[in-house]
Amino acid sequence: MTSTPRRYQVTLTGEALANAEAVAERHGISIGEACRRGLVVIKFLSDEEDLGSAIKLETAEGAIERVRILYA
Repeated sequence: MTSTPRRYQVTLTGEALANAEAVAERHGISIGEACRRGLVVIKFLSDEEDLGSAIKLETAEGAIERVRILYA
């Protein structure tokens, strides 16, 4: 879905700010872009869960663990 861009102001403090800065620096992107990409990931995961998909993580040791995402 494409729409007219809108500008929002978001206040990040504490852990959220530290996480945004770390992701932005790690990937060489702006904090705004890190937030945009994070929203894309959250939307994808939410849509998949709505379809009944399970989100799983394979650890470095090869173990499969189910991941529960808390959105609220």
